[in-house]
Amino acid sequence: MLAYKFRLYPNKEEERKLLWTLEVCRRVYNRFLELYNEGEHDRFKLQAMLPVWKESDADLRGVHSKVLQYELHQLFANLTSHRGLKERGRKAGKLRFKPSNRFRTITYNQTGYWLEPKNDKFSFLHLSKIGDIPIRMHRTVDGKIKGVTIKHMPSGKWFTYLLVDDGRGLRDFAVIDSAVGIDVGLEHYAVDSDGNEVENPRHLKNALKKLRREQRRLSKKQKGSKNWDKQRMIVARTYERVCNQRDDFQHKLSRHYVDSFDLVVTEKLGTREMIENGHLARSISDAAWNSFDYKLAYKAERAGKLFVQVDPRGTSQECSCCGKLVPKDLRDRWHDCPHCGLSTSRDHNASINILNRGIEKVGQELPELACGHWTATPPSMVVQARWMKQEALS
Repeated sequence: MLAYKFRLYPNKEEERKLLWTLEVCRRVYNRFLELYNEGEHDRFKLQAMLPVWKESDADLRGVHSKVLQYELHQLFANLTSHRGLKERGRKAGKLRFKPSNRFRTITYNQTGYWLEPKNDKFSFLHLSKIGDIPIRMHRTVDGKIKGVTIKHMPSGKWFTYLLVDDGRGLRDFAVIDSAVGIDVGLEHYAVDSDGNEVENPRHLKNALKKLRREQRRLSKKQKGSKNWDKQRMIVARTYERVCNQRDDFQHKLSRHYVDSFDLVVTEKLGTREMIENGHLARSISDAAWNSFDYKLAYKAERAGKLFVQVDPRGTSQECSCCGKLVPKDLRDRWHDCPHCGLSTSRDHNASINILNRGIEKVGQELPELACGHWTATPPSMVVQARWMKQEALS
């Protein structure tokens, strides 16, 4: 299953219908949550209430039935995720009711939509009870559309996500001719086991001056006024630009590694605990390492490559040549081993350790492979990609 993201260009009437549909779906979601909190946990009984509500509420009759049913599905999906957080020992309270500014998506999961091609760039997305909305098709959609999600961004833009089944599935085999270990950081965004260094673009830091100026202007407006709403959009678009720059950078970097290597190894970092450091929290959040790992994971899975995450403990302290511990503080950026004489950057040494741990992990999970001690370029071998279980990303 693939998700394609396209920009929508609704006119004023279509935007009014979209916003009205969002509001109706939000009320239905909150109503289901209220009944669940009162003790009604039977999903089928809750779904059976929708036809009863429609008889007395004309607004519900103006929304496609599958869209309303999906809100119940979303509620139980949120409850399952919330339960999983508690089981993992995370601090989690009760599910909260959705305010209007926190409810931004509607989903047509089975019916009520279709695409009408117009030309090479624009088409129309038909949504039941809403109409035909112009959509910019900047790439070809290969496969059968299984669902459509409409999202209203804080910047005021509208996007659609087309969930597509292309029928190809995953590639069965990957030939491992090359492998790489990647150490992410703040001084350099990434240093790999081949010695390549990728500079940290620091998108948020570069935009802070403008963000602070626009935030000050927003704080001087009367909340709820037209000028306040205009300035809020300016702030949202500035944040959106930072997110787009970060995503573009990570997509290009992850694509480079997946296309260039057959085995990609990174650390499984606990960023939630790392950002508790008040001095580095903003820089770590700006780097978004988990998002980068996620892009590596799905691109590798799609291409029939292997993506592995290893324990990060000691990768910077352990010598990649002799295996002895060489203690270093965070400010020590160079690795000089007194035991074997290896002298290299701290991050390069860590990336080689990450690669070696990844190779060892592949050997443990695939015992039929005779994995040697690879340091940079492993020997050629054939590996079945589906044997490798992807770890859940934090």
